[in-house]
Amino acid sequence: MERKMPVFCPKCHSLMTVRHRRNDSGKQFYGCSKYPKCKGTRDIAEVIPFNTLSKDNGVNQRIVNNMHKVIKRLLP
Repeated sequence: MERKMPVFCPKCHSLMTVRHRRNDSGKQFYGCSKYPKCKGTRDIAEVIPFNTLSKDNGVNQRIVNNMHKVIKRLLP
């Protein structure tokens, strides 16, 4: 079973949910769970899947550091 990593809004850092485009193209995207208050979106292709490594360790380290910053903001 594949675990899914939570995706956070780039604007307000709330959780995002998978949404479908209105024009019936069948394409999906991540939309902020706080919509319509927050209109943050992310393309599904730009989100790195859980347990996926890139070839550049510098990129991996930046991702880990950024996730720590987001988690610290979410915790009281």
